[in-house]
Amino acid sequence: MEENKTGVIVSFPRSGNTLLRFLVEYITERVVADYNTSIPSSAIKFYSSHTKSIGETINIEPKNPPILRKYHLVDKNLDEKNLICGAKVNLIIRNPFECINSHIKRAGGSYDQWINSYCDIIRYYDDYENRGVLIYYDNLVDLDKQKFVISSLLSVNNIDEQPNWGEYINNIKDLNSTSKQGYINLYKTVQYNDQESFKEEFFEKVRKNLGDYLFIKYLKRYR
Repeated sequence: MEENKTGVIVSFPRSGNTLLRFLVEYITERVVADYNTSIPSSAIKFYSSHTKSIGETINIEPKNPPILRKYHLVDKNLDEKNLICGAKVNLIIRNPFECINSHIKRAGGSYDQWINSYCDIIRYYDDYENRGVLIYYDNLVDLDKQKFVISSLLSVNNIDEQPNWGEYINNIKDLNSTSKQGYINLYKTVQYNDQESFKEEFFEKVRKNLGDYLFIKYLKRYR
C-alpha cells in the first residue's frame, strides 16, 4: 500500500480531537476528515448539522481534499492502522480518568476494556516511526497556550496555508465557546464521573497496563 502523505490526529475518544479539527478547519478553510464515513467529514459541517447557530456564525465551508485526518484506533473493525499507512501521526493525550469516564457514559463498556484501548494508542504512537506533535488536552483548552499548540501542529505537518489565522487569534474565545456548545448539543454532557475513591485503583490499572516507563513518559503530569 502506498504511503499516505496526509497527516493524522490520533486520540482516545473525548480527548479534544473534534475541537482541534474545528479550529484547524477555521484557520485553513480545509477539511480535517473524520474516519467515520457515516457523518459529515468536516468538523464544522458536523457541528453545523446539529446546531443551527454554528452554521449561522461560522461562514466557512472547508474544502477537500483533507489537510489532516482523524482516528481513534478503538474500533477493531475499521482497520485504521492500515489506513494511516505511514502518514505522520500527531497524538492528543487527555487525563485517562477524565476521557475514559466520559466515553463510558456515552458508549458503555468496561473500564478494563477502555483502559487497554487508551494504553494501546500510546504504545502505538511511541513505537511509530513517523511521529508528529504530542498535544496534551490541558494545553489545547488553555486559551493562552492553544495558539502555540495549533501553530506547532500546522508547522510540523507542513501546512502553510492559514488564511484565517488572524481571525482565529481575534476570535479565539468565541470560537472555543462555539465549539463547546456544539459538543454539548451533540452529546448532552462534557462532564465525567469524578469518583475520588476510585481514582487510585484506576490509575494503578493504567500504570500496570502501560508499564512504568511509558506511564512516566506520557502520563506523569496526571499523578
